[in-house]
Amino acid sequence: MPANANLLSDYQQLLAERMVSRRASEDYSYWVRRFLAERSASDSPLAESEIRTFLANLNEQDTSASAYRRAEVALELLIEGLLESAA
Repeated sequence: MPANANLLSDYQQLLAERMVSRRASEDYSYWVRRFLAERSASDSPLAESEIRTFLANLNEQDTSASAYRRAEVALELLIEGLLESAA
């Protein structure tokens, strides 16, 4: 299984463990999938700087405040729940 698929699976497990609602889980997973799809170096380890850049790009686009906030929360959970625990 590709690394991104493993990461997404681990992320969805994290959301289930934190008892995130089904709808919020779908939204957060969407933003993580979008982030992973837009990464330039998909084989390299994730870096917080990539996430900050992704969020900055979203902010420059015509993204609503609520969508931006959902993306921000989704990626914060990714950092806190998976990246920091792997370090």
